[in-house]
Amino acid sequence: MITPASFPTDLPAITQLFRAYAASLPIDLGYQGFDGELQSLPGKYAPPQGALLIARDADGAALGYVAMRPLDPSPPGEGVAQRATGGAEAPVLESSAPSSHPSRSKLRDTLPSREGTLVCEMKRLYVAPEGRGKGLGFQLALAIIEAARAAGYREMRLDTLSSMQGAQALYRALGFVEIGAYYDTPIEGTVFMSLAL
Repeated sequence: MITPASFPTDLPAITQLFRAYAASLPIDLGYQGFDGELQSLPGKYAPPQGALLIARDADGAALGYVAMRPLDPSPPGEGVAQRATGGAEAPVLESSAPSSHPSRSKLRDTLPSREGTLVCEMKRLYVAPEGRGKGLGFQLALAIIEAARAAGYREMRLDTLSSMQGAQALYRALGFVEIGAYYDTPIEGTVFMSLAL
């Protein structure tokens, strides 16, 4: 069952999941202010602009979570990507080799952000080991996309790592496409993606 997290009731479970998520990554999230984010929960994930969803099993044990927060539109050229079914074309990659992440210089004609577009960011999608293999990550991602649509957002962005091929496949299955970087990061190989809502 996936429901909005309730604070302060769900804070211990969410904190535990946040820490497990950070420990599962091959990088240190300090550059994103992760500790401050954890201390200020729900912070930018608070409704109505944000959301923090938690997945539980039939016994109430927390199995995973996902969050959404508002994101300022990027400067022109940094882009709103559109699904092929959304009318506009997605950015075309000069190199489409599945094993390599294209640099920003290889992205052509990323559509510029439209003035007034409401943009959000999916963050911290995580499923604990005991919840994996059941499609829970996909369900959490779908639920946060629906929450973004309900909140009136027009675009959802996310970042992931080039080494996380399973995550990238999940996002592509949901309609996300690669775009240029929408923020500066010290992490080489960061993959940036977007979904028109």
